[in-house]
Amino acid sequence: IKPGKKPVVESLKKSLQGTTFSQCYTCLTCTSTCPVVGVTGETREFGSAPHQVIHALVLGQTDLAKDAPIVWDCLTCYKCQENCPQGVKITDIFYQLRNIVYHQEFGI
Repeated sequence: IKPGKKPVVESLKKSLQGTTFSQCYTCLTCTSTCPVVGVTGETREFGSAPHQVIHALVLGQTDLAKDAPIVWDCLTCYKCQENCPQGVKITDIFYQLRNIVYHQEFGI
């Protein structure tokens, strides 16, 4: 790994769905349509809302994004992705983050 390179961000940027995360302008549409957020009502703690994870990726905070509870609690209903006015592939990015963590943990 080259200094200054973040492998998770680089991996996401190379993927079809990952190319969209930089288009997010944090309008909160994904969070307002998320049923997990609707049930928990929690958005103040980092990682409890979809827009927080996408924003962390935009800022290069990949460790925060990978460990965010919403990535793992996501129901994969695609409501966030279907309603995103910028076309950010939020659910697909969450899948990819899960896969990256799996591959890092198990080396597969």
